[in-house]
Amino acid sequence: MTVRNRFVQLHGIITIDEARQATIVAAENTDGVKKVHDHLCFVDSYCGFYVVSPQTRRRGRSLPPAPSTDPARDLGGSDLGPRRA
Repeated sequence: MTVRNRFVQLHGIITIDEARQATIVAAENTDGVKKVHDHLCFVDSYCGFYVVSPQTRRRGRSLPPAPSTDPARDLGGSDLGPRRA
């Protein structure tokens, strides 16, 4: 969560929609908060499927990049082969 000029930006991952509602209500009920922007991402804990928040979708934000399928790239491009003496 970030706060600037009494505007709250909610970021993070949730696994149940009730968590989204509870987080928004808690932020809205905090003294001095003018507006709450929901950028929480719903992730299904079983299959990993994710849905970005409605506010993020309306603003046309891009989705996070898909993970690489190349293990060497994920480890910073290191050589995973056998070491030579």
